[in-house]
Parts: sequence; C-alpha cells; structure tokens
Amino acid sequence: MIGDVVPNAFTGWALVDGLLTRLRVRAWSDDDIGRLAAFLIDELRKALLAERERQAPELFRAGLDASRIQFALRGDGLDWRMPERIWTTLPETASQMLSATGGPLERSLFLPIYQADLNDDERTFAVYLDKDAALRWWHRNGAMKGSYGLRGWRRGNVYPDFLFAALKDDAGRERIVVIETKGEQLEGNRDTEYKRALLDTLSRAFKPGEAATGATHPGRDVFDFAAAVVLFDEKDARMPGLISGNVAGNAACADK
Repeated sequence: MIGDVVPNAFTGWALVDGLLTRLRVRAWSDDDIGRLAAFLIDELRKALLAERERQAPELFRAGLDASRIQFALRGDGLDWRMPERIWTTLPETASQMLSATGGPLERSLFLPIYQADLNDDERTFAVYLDKDAALRWWHRNGAMKGSYGLRGWRRGNVYPDFLFAALKDDAGRERIVVIETKGEQLEGNRDTEYKRALLDTLSRAFKPGEAATGATHPGRDVFDFAAAVVLFDEKDARMPGLISGNVAGNAACADK
C-alpha cells in the first residue's frame, strides 16, 4: 500500500512495523488496528508523502552541490538538440499567427505557427517576444518526447513553454532563457511553486564552461542562462529584466 512512496520493501516494512509498535504502546489492540486499517494506511501515506515532499528538494540541491546530480552540457549526443521540424494536427489552411505589425512572425525558429496551437495568453506572449529586437530567436516548446524538458525532484519532466536567445551583450555573451508561463489564477498553487523552485535551482546550478563528468567539454563560448516562471499578467514587469539579464538569480552557462 505504500510501495509507490517507499520503493524499498525493507524500509517500507520498518515504517509499518514502527507505526504498529507505537499504536500498541498507546493501547491499540489488534482488533482496533484491523478495524481502522484503511484509515491508518491513508494517514500513513499522507505523512510519508509530506515527508518526501519536504526532503526531496533538500536532497536534490545537496546532490547538485556534491555533483552527484549534474545540470550541465555534455558535448555529445546526449545533449538536447532542437528538432528539425515540429508537428501539428491543423491543416495548412488554418489561421496563422501574425506579428505585432500584422505581418509574418520574424524571430520564431519554426514557421508557420497556427493560432489554434496556442491559447490566447500564449499567443500574446509569443507576439511580445517576437517584437523584441534584442531576441535572436524564440521557440514555443512542446510537452512531449523530443521537447526540451527539465528533470527535478518530482517524477516526470517539466517542459517550459518558451525558450529564447537574446543578442550578445557588450561583453560578447549571449543569453539563453527558458520560461514557464502561468495564468495569474495559478499563482501559489503546488505545481506553480514546484516549477518556480526547480527553475530557480537549475538556473543557479548551471556553471559557465562546465561539462558533465565523463563528457567531452563543448569548447564553445560562454553564455548567460536563466529559467523562470512568469505569470501572464506580469510579463511587462518581468520580461525586460530576463531578456537583458538585469535580474537576480541568473547563472552563466556554457554554450551548446
């Protein structure tokens, strides 16, 4: 009953045995335990899940600090590579997205982009990126195998909504940014706060010019890297700093 939370059967047995021992110390009989077994299991699962949620980010960050977990370029075929094409189920005659001036998009890596493939807020965000002259390119990321995904301390990947590269600054350094967008109604919920914590952690963990252990150093220029959760209604306040790099928490990363 707790095997999905505590994969090691011996550890799981010890936890259950400890619970039963403490209940018997408090004068619970076997009949009491049997009668309330479903309740006890449910409460045990709640406690274990809460403890896992507390420990996981601490262990993840400790693993990064000790290099047991790495967020770095490898310089080989295991690095993520931008696909040659993206797929859509929409017909070629479907309405395409336009730029802020009413013409074709100028900086998207893939064209065309159909309106129905994005919701209203995402289209507004995409047009916002497309009109910024500081951007070299932007990409609306997918949420399936082959898309750019980040692994954290929870099961499954996080697929940021947008990736973009800003023009080089005066020091000759580019800026790569990944953005997870959220509606303001999702501010503070568990998914939003997990992604915010993860993107901030990985932004700080990626060090300039550092390849993963056992991998070939890419030998490319250094660029700045940032990852953030941005609410749609705060893009005007947050995005200029993320694009320019004048925002706390940026980490310098090695070019891919």
